[in-house]
Amino acid sequence: MAKKKEPSAGQIVKLNKIIPALDATYTDSGAWGLSQGWRNYSRLGVDVPYFQTFIDLAGYTRQNDLTFFVDDRAMLDPGVYRSTIGQGGSPRYDFFIEMVTIVTPGPVNPDVLIAEYLESQNGNPGYNDSTLQWDQVILGNNTILAVDNQIAGVALMTKLRNHYFGSGEPTNNDRMYITRFVVVSQASGIEDGDELFLPACRVVLRGVAAEEPEYINIYRLKRSYELNQ
Repeated sequence: MAKKKEPSAGQIVKLNKIIPALDATYTDSGAWGLSQGWRNYSRLGVDVPYFQTFIDLAGYTRQNDLTFFVDDRAMLDPGVYRSTIGQGGSPRYDFFIEMVTIVTPGPVNPDVLIAEYLESQNGNPGYNDSTLQWDQVILGNNTILAVDNQIAGVALMTKLRNHYFGSGEPTNNDRMYITRFVVVSQASGIEDGDELFLPACRVVLRGVAAEEPEYINIYRLKRSYELNQ
C-alpha cells in the first residue's frame, strides 16, 4: 500500500505587490478622473474608485506543485492622505473615507463586490450578506480615514480605524488577486474639481511554500475554481 504524502517543511517566502496611489479629481458627472489603472464603479451619486491586480505564484504552485501557507500579512504605505472635499461646507471637511482591500485565490467581480458592500449594513467581504466565503478571503483589510487637520484649504486625514478580517487560508492557485476600493462618505458634499489623494500601498504576505497531501491540494483547486465562476 502506497504511503500517503505528508507536508514538507517548505521554504520561507515573502511576497509583495504595490497598489498604486489614488490621485483622483471629481467631476460633476459623478465620476472620478483617475490614472494608474484605477477605475470607476458607477453608482447613483458619487462613483467608487477601485483597483485590481495580482501576485504571481506559478513558480511555486505550478512549477513545483507547492501550496503557499500565509503566516503574516501587512499593508504598508508612507502617507500622506489628503483631500479638498468639503472645504466650502459647514462644518468644513465633514466626511470620512473607507478603504477596503482583499486578497483572494481567484478573481472577483468588482461590480458584485462593491454593490454588496454598499448595500450591506452588516460587514465586510466574506461575512454577512457576502457571496464570498470567509476562506476565499485570504487577506482582508478595512481602513477608515478621518480628517484631523487642514492646511491652506486641503484636509489632512489620519487612520481612525484599521482592521484585518481575512482567513489566512493557504492557496495552491497560480495567482492571488488583489482588489481595493474606496468609498467616500457624505457624497452630497463633494463638488466639481474636488481632489482626493491616497498614497501607494504595498501588500506584503509572508509564509511558507510547501507540499501537502494530494486530496487537500485538489480541494483547494476546487475552491479556487468555484471563485473563478
